[in-house]
Amino acid sequence: MIVCDNCPYKGRCEIKQRCIQGKNAMPDMTPAPAPSKFVKTSKGTVETAGKRGAPIKTAVKKVIKKAKMN
Repeated sequence: MIVCDNCPYKGRCEIKQRCIQGKNAMPDMTPAPAPSKFVKTSKGTVETAGKRGAPIKTAVKKVIKKAKMN
């Protein structure tokens, strides 16, 4: 971590491992997406939902919407 020379909060910045005043850029801490895998199911070999989670969510929303209408 880079601490500013004239920073009044050097101790606090070092404890938090970042600049609390926002003068220094914070390192990117986003995790890498999990790779999709092929899994054997009763329907055959299926790819796990790595980036394909959205279609399942929209399908569930449609089912809930239909249930509310009835």
